[in-house]
Amino acid sequence: MPVNPYLEGRYAPVADELTVDTLEVVGTLPEELDGVYVRNGPNPRFAPPGRYHWFDGDGMLHSVRLRGGRASYRNRWVRTRGFEREAAAETALWGGVMEAVAGNPRDMPLKDTANTDVVPFGDRLLALWYLTGAPYAVDPVSLSTLGVEDFDGTLRCDMSAHAKVLLPARVPIGFHACWMPGAAVSDN
Repeated sequence: MPVNPYLEGRYAPVADELTVDTLEVVGTLPEELDGVYVRNGPNPRFAPPGRYHWFDGDGMLHSVRLRGGRASYRNRWVRTRGFEREAAAETALWGGVMEAVAGNPRDMPLKDTANTDVVPFGDRLLALWYLTGAPYAVDPVSLSTLGVEDFDGTLRCDMSAHAKVLLPARVPIGFHACWMPGAAVSDN
């Protein structure tokens, strides 16, 4: 990978998906503490072509699970459509946000990386992207990507990161971006 401050040191990509069933605990964890902390961030699987921006990497979820006085760790890439296409090609297919889209796949000029946010929704998590993309449903324990969440067929747009869930109805609210063919753009 090219020299870049976001690809070195503490920001260097994690090359492997790991499961560590037993983490060392200094002291004790309460037996009744049962839950999982999950974070999302950019982690390119393949060497990025061109200038790399921190927002370009594939989404990777990291979790620490506490249960029965023990702690475990797991990380997994969010398997977006772009991630799967690059995995099949065994190379990066998209330039980043600092590059022209001319060399990117024509049917998907920008790669939805689902690398910005992770929010709980019902019995799953949603991995989201800052430039609006498909919300990817993820199992909160295994971190397996379950697929695109379409909210029982009601999602007609892409969804931006930093969504919230309105309780007690458990309704997701967030910013959406829809391209509506024939819609006029106005300066008013």
